[in-house]
Amino acid sequence: MLTTYGTCEDGTGGPNNASGGGGSAPALVSIATSASGNFDGAVIIGCDQDPTNGFLDVNSGSTFSNHPIAGITGTIGYTVGPNYSSAVIASNGLLTYTVFGYIRVGLNPATSFQWDVTFQNDSDSNNAWTAIATNGSPSTAQDRTSNDVGEDIKVVHSSGGRGYNLPAPFGNSFIEFDVDADATNPNGTTSASTVKVTLESN
Repeated sequence: MLTTYGTCEDGTGGPNNASGGGGSAPALVSIATSASGNFDGAVIIGCDQDPTNGFLDVNSGSTFSNHPIAGITGTIGYTVGPNYSSAVIASNGLLTYTVFGYIRVGLNPATSFQWDVTFQNDSDSNNAWTAIATNGSPSTAQDRTSNDVGEDIKVVHSSGGRGYNLPAPFGNSFIEFDVDADATNPNGTTSASTVKVTLESN
């Protein structure tokens, strides 16, 4: 089940923060679900094969929180059942998870932006997945709240005797990936704090 947390604090930039003489690089750069308001330090996750949230939990960014050591993390659930199975069969074994967000800049306006999604890890006790990888071209737009950030996570399921194998339910399967973003102006580039996403079976 999902747990709701408070909003996260603004990111202040990662190790790639740089500035030159005569001005400053963008500052207070963060990944958020909208240009202002809730939720900062968060993203929204969709699935191309599940547009009506038949198996992927409805999510707004509220499940993300900023931990002193782990950083910004959030878990979004998916229910392994008839809706999941129907989506996998209809798409020949492929599910595509998409990311939506907005790159906020608190100080020193940016002139260009860059998104990046990176697959990190997965586990499934049913061994239902044959491949999971990042796919697509990352967007250079600040606002990706209506259209996804360009890169997505593609999950390929193995075929079984009567269709496709399904991952284990009840927290026994998960997929982890990172969402990063940069904001740049003539004085340098600042990286937002990484948003770490976990998709986990209900």
